[in-house]
Amino acid sequence: MYLHKAEKNQISNICSHLGYAPHTFCFCEVDMQAAVTGVKELLNRLPEESSFEDIQYHLYVIAKIQQGLARVESEDAVPHEEVEKQFDCM
Repeated sequence: MYLHKAEKNQISNICSHLGYAPHTFCFCEVDMQAAVTGVKELLNRLPEESSFEDIQYHLYVIAKIQQGLARVESEDAVPHEEVEKQFDCM
């Protein structure tokens, strides 16, 4: 299953709104250099008074976004239109 362009754009917008670099985290396998770059970008966006827990939370969200996108790409996910039809029937 693949994501439609509109869905990728929506996820990209969410990532950007949260202060994450979608091009770094969301749509590709992350190698070590990209991971380091992404973490540096994240640290530059967070307030100075951020705690380790704040940083961990943001990294957790990034990891979950990556895992979800990888799962959609590797498994038979239900297309967005099909989900809408299922909810319309309820």
